[in-house]
Amino acid sequence: MGRALIADPELPKKAKQGKLKEIRRCVGCNECVRHTRLDFPLICALNPTVGKEKECRIIPVKKPKKVLVVGGGPGGMEAAMVAALKGHKVVLYEKSRRLGGQLNLASIPPHKEELKNVVSYLSYQLKKLKVKVFLGREVNLKTVKRVKPDVVIVATGAIPFIPDIKGVKNRNVVTAWDVLAGKVRVGERVVIVGGGMVGCETAEYLAEKGKKVTVVEMLPEIAVDMEAFSRRFLLERLTQKNVRLVTNTRVKEVVENGVVVVNQKEEVLEADTVVLAVGSKPNKKLLEELEGKFFEVYAVGDCIEPRRCLEAIHEAWNIAFEL
Repeated sequence: MGRALIADPELPKKAKQGKLKEIRRCVGCNECVRHTRLDFPLICALNPTVGKEKECRIIPVKKPKKVLVVGGGPGGMEAAMVAALKGHKVVLYEKSRRLGGQLNLASIPPHKEELKNVVSYLSYQLKKLKVKVFLGREVNLKTVKRVKPDVVIVATGAIPFIPDIKGVKNRNVVTAWDVLAGKVRVGERVVIVGGGMVGCETAEYLAEKGKKVTVVEMLPEIAVDMEAFSRRFLLERLTQKNVRLVTNTRVKEVVENGVVVVNQKEEVLEADTVVLAVGSKPNKKLLEELEGKFFEVYAVGDCIEPRRCLEAIHEAWNIAFEL
């Protein structure tokens, strides 16, 4: 209950009152643990007010504004919720058919199911606060002009980064995002290019489906972008599931039967499917369209720079709180 009460100090009260949907549930990301181990102030990925409860008390504004939030990921939903709590009139547009953004993908690998709770909680809050949500609507400059908002909060997220490698456009190449979304078929032998958190979690996901998986990483170590406890358990599971981890190795070319890699020597790692998991890049298209055309335009989350859920939620909270 320690971490759970950091995520939502009102948890016992809400549970007693039967308001289970209103509980902001801990997802076990261990950001609180990581920060205290480093002797930093306590922090929670999902609760930006930790340690600042008095300063962060939300007081309704006297002059509500019309706020347009573009993007229904964790940053966009958090911004919409806080803006609505302050009394602003909020509308949210999301280009896909459901809210959640990358959390919908992040919750698919084994042991990550709890991330669905973030989407459930924020979705419930938007409904409770009567935020108008439009799904399946991509926003451009014309849309913004039609809505006529006082404030625009851009939370358009990121898109997969495609490296400049020979053969990267071959038919046997897919992205980790499309694999987790179930949009593509994956062969029996898989090489994953990129050994960060996304690549390793995708590897475990495919290994559980019986695939023979190899992860190729340029750095000396695997999954260095993960919190230490979570990383240790993930690496143990990858070993148990016979996932091959190849470090200090660069992918030179994608070929019909796999990838050509270079370490001390050049060799071919055979694969039916090559999965790209080499990061993402910000989706700045709308931000660039709005530049100089509206007085109050703010950006939150991955559309600034791809990072974690923590940064998206905290940035969103801070911006919406100041409106």
